[in-house]
Amino acid sequence: MERDNELVMGVPTHTLFETGFYFKGFVTPGPLVHYLMERIEQSAAYRYRGDCETDIEFKQIIPYCLITRGQETFVYRRKNGSDEKRLHAKFSVGIGGHINPEKSLFSTRSVIQASMFREITEEVEISADIEHDHSPKFIGMINWDEDEVGTVHFGLVYHIQLPEHTTVEIREKDKLEGSFQPVNEVCEIDNWENWSNLVVGAYLIPYLKRN
Repeated sequence: MERDNELVMGVPTHTLFETGFYFKGFVTPGPLVHYLMERIEQSAAYRYRGDCETDIEFKQIIPYCLITRGQETFVYRRKNGSDEKRLHAKFSVGIGGHINPEKSLFSTRSVIQASMFREITEEVEISADIEHDHSPKFIGMINWDEDEVGTVHFGLVYHIQLPEHTTVEIREKDKLEGSFQPVNEVCEIDNWENWSNLVVGAYLIPYLKRN
């Protein structure tokens, strides 16, 4: 399937934020997140990706999953061969992608979960069972309207906590490169994509220092 003809889930921007519950940045679970998740579940729709990549009136929903192992986090960088040219050479801690229709699933939440697992499996190989033993924990949302990527995407942030000695390997080595990095190395990276920059400072570094 060509990228532009891919059906992706999103919500009309005015519907998501229609009652003034707008935020910018990263927010953790609470009344605002609960409300916005209800809006997503009630109003999610599918459009062709090519029609909405520059349409600020439609927020594409993106599961964005962090992976940690003790005091290390998995960090990757997009090479020139990656599909998202607007993020080339940027470092990221979030693995995920667009949500596509799932014919066998009916609830929006189950479709989001299925797409998240599919995207993780496509991008990395993990030597642990993340669907049962180490399932992702929902930790918040990202909205960032200060760049062309952020204006058309909305992030659902998850966290996978892996046990020591678990391995994670990039599958598409022509598009990505990545490895686990200790907290001191994570602190020194300054070329983050914007979503990762938000999550690293507000959530990830404090989490790693506690563990």
